[in-house]
Amino acid sequence: MFWFLDSFERDIRSGKLSYESYTRLIGAEAYGQASSMGALRKDLFRILGNIQKGRNYVIDRGPRGKLTVGSRLKFIEWVQNDFPDAYACFFSQG
Repeated sequence: MFWFLDSFERDIRSGKLSYESYTRLIGAEAYGQASSMGALRKDLFRILGNIQKGRNYVIDRGPRGKLTVGSRLKFIEWVQNDFPDAYACFFSQG
Protein backbone atom coordinates (compact mmCIF):
# COMPACT_ATOMS: atom_id res chain seq x y z
CA MET A 1 0.00 0.00 0.00
CA PHE A 2 2.79 2.44 0.77
CA TRP A 3 4.17 2.24 -2.76
CA PHE A 4 0.79 3.43 -4.06
CA LEU A 5 0.70 6.38 -1.71
CA ASP A 6 4.24 7.26 -2.68
CA SER A 7 3.41 7.16 -6.39
CA PHE A 8 0.28 9.22 -5.77
CA GLU A 9 2.34 11.83 -3.92
CA ARG A 10 4.87 11.88 -6.76
CA ASP A 11 2.04 12.39 -9.24
CA ILE A 12 0.55 15.27 -7.23
CA ARG A 13 3.94 16.94 -7.01
CA SER A 14 4.94 16.33 -10.64
CA GLY A 15 1.72 17.47 -12.29
CA LYS A 16 1.29 14.16 -14.12
CA LEU A 17 -1.52 12.07 -12.68
CA SER A 18 -1.24 8.45 -13.75
CA TYR A 19 -4.36 6.41 -14.42
CA GLU A 20 -3.80 4.68 -11.06
CA SER A 21 -3.80 8.02 -9.25
CA TYR A 22 -6.84 9.18 -11.18
CA THR A 23 -8.72 6.00 -10.23
CA ARG A 24 -7.79 6.61 -6.59
CA LEU A 25 -9.57 9.96 -6.79
CA ILE A 26 -12.53 8.40 -8.62
CA GLY A 27 -12.72 5.66 -5.98
CA ALA A 28 -12.94 8.23 -3.18
CA GLU A 29 -15.85 9.91 -4.96
CA ALA A 30 -17.58 6.58 -5.61
CA TYR A 31 -17.17 5.43 -1.99
CA GLY A 32 -18.87 8.62 -0.89
CA GLN A 33 -18.27 8.36 2.86
CA ALA A 34 -17.25 11.41 4.88
CA SER A 35 -13.67 10.23 5.32
CA SER A 36 -13.12 9.48 1.63
CA MET A 37 -14.79 12.72 0.54
CA GLY A 38 -12.61 14.61 3.01
CA ALA A 39 -9.50 13.02 1.54
CA LEU A 40 -10.74 13.78 -1.98
CA ARG A 41 -11.38 17.40 -1.01
CA LYS A 42 -7.84 17.70 0.35
CA ASP A 43 -6.31 16.19 -2.78
CA LEU A 44 -8.39 18.30 -5.17
CA PHE A 45 -7.55 21.50 -3.29
CA ARG A 46 -3.86 20.57 -3.39
CA ILE A 47 -4.09 20.15 -7.15
CA LEU A 48 -5.97 23.45 -7.48
CA GLY A 49 -3.38 25.22 -5.34
CA ASN A 50 -0.60 23.96 -7.59
CA ILE A 51 -2.52 25.05 -10.70
CA GLN A 52 -2.97 28.52 -9.21
CA LYS A 53 0.82 28.63 -8.73
CA GLY A 54 1.27 28.01 -12.46
CA ARG A 55 1.58 24.22 -12.70
CA ASN A 56 -0.22 22.34 -15.45
CA TYR A 57 -1.57 18.87 -14.77
CA VAL A 58 -1.75 16.10 -17.34
CA ILE A 59 -4.36 13.62 -16.15
CA ASP A 60 -4.47 10.12 -17.59
CA ARG A 61 -8.14 9.12 -17.52
CA GLY A 62 -7.52 5.74 -19.13
CA PRO A 63 -10.06 4.99 -21.86
CA ARG A 64 -11.34 8.57 -21.66
CA GLY A 65 -7.95 9.89 -22.72
CA LYS A 66 -5.56 12.41 -21.27
CA LEU A 67 -6.64 15.84 -20.13
CA THR A 68 -4.46 18.88 -19.51
CA VAL A 69 -5.65 21.18 -16.75
CA GLY A 70 -3.79 24.45 -16.34
CA SER A 71 -6.31 27.00 -15.15
CA ARG A 72 -8.91 27.33 -12.40
CA LEU A 73 -11.67 27.30 -15.02
CA LYS A 74 -10.42 24.08 -16.60
CA PHE A 75 -9.97 22.56 -13.14
CA ILE A 76 -13.56 23.40 -12.18
CA GLU A 77 -14.83 21.91 -15.47
CA TRP A 78 -12.82 18.73 -14.81
CA VAL A 79 -14.14 18.39 -11.26
CA GLN A 80 -17.71 19.09 -12.37
CA ASN A 81 -17.52 16.41 -15.05
CA ASP A 82 -15.49 13.71 -13.28
CA PHE A 83 -16.37 14.32 -9.61
CA PRO A 84 -19.95 15.65 -9.54
CA ASP A 85 -20.47 14.98 -5.83
CA ALA A 86 -17.22 16.71 -4.88
CA TYR A 87 -18.13 19.60 -7.16
CA ALA A 88 -21.53 19.96 -5.50
CA CYS A 89 -20.03 19.75 -1.99
CA PHE A 90 -16.88 21.86 -2.38
CA PHE A 91 -16.85 23.97 -5.54
CA SER A 92 -20.34 24.89 -6.73
CA GLN A 93 -20.54 27.95 -4.46
CA GLY A 94 -17.69 29.68 -6.23
